[in-house]
Amino acid sequence: MFNLISQLCKLKTADISDAQSEIMGGNNFGRFSGTNIRNLNPQAGILCGYAVTCTIDTTSLVKGPRITYALYEKIESSPNPVVVVIQGIGQDLSHTAVFGGRMAAISKKIGACGVVTNVGVRDIDEIFREGLGCYAAGVCPSAGTFTIKSINVPVEIGSTKIKPGDIVHGDKDGFIVLGDKRIAEIISIAQKKQKEEQSYIKFLNSPEFSVSEMRRRF
Repeated sequence: MFNLISQLCKLKTADISDAQSEIMGGNNFGRFSGTNIRNLNPQAGILCGYAVTCTIDTTSLVKGPRITYALYEKIESSPNPVVVVIQGIGQDLSHTAVFGGRMAAISKKIGACGVVTNVGVRDIDEIFREGLGCYAAGVCPSAGTFTIKSINVPVEIGSTKIKPGDIVHGDKDGFIVLGDKRIAEIISIAQKKQKEEQSYIKFLNSPEFSVSEMRRRF
């Protein structure tokens, strides 16, 4: 599977999305991020890894045990690289941070390459310093007193459904989720689209370009 990851890291998320849409008959809604989730660290480059998921109750008045070690153990034992996927649940998700500097440092140490969440993160400079990809609703200085409710369960980030072990791929355009089926086919189609795009750009910048010639070629 590492070879698949290395091939995916050479592709744009948009090309992968186009390839997945083609395979799914144009209906891959719910498999890619929406405009409500932002890439907060585009300098980290391509995000690509296997999802380790959890749900965190951040705003309930009733707090449970913080079982962060169980999450770390799951990250450590999972195939690398890992994308930590956190669905925040609770009363006020706009005032919530579920991932910060300490979690970033520990997660990076045990195999994570990034985090994806539907709510906020904090200690953003420390996340940047670790070089982690970071897709979130925004930044929030919440104290982060949260309760992990479940680990390695299906979650939903915005309207994007992610299961444990799914491959998450992201770049400046957002992220997309790939299941365990037809990934090699998706990669092949995306590679073809990448070559077509390169050919188009080369033609666009050439003396031969005209609308009539574009119509003839494409």
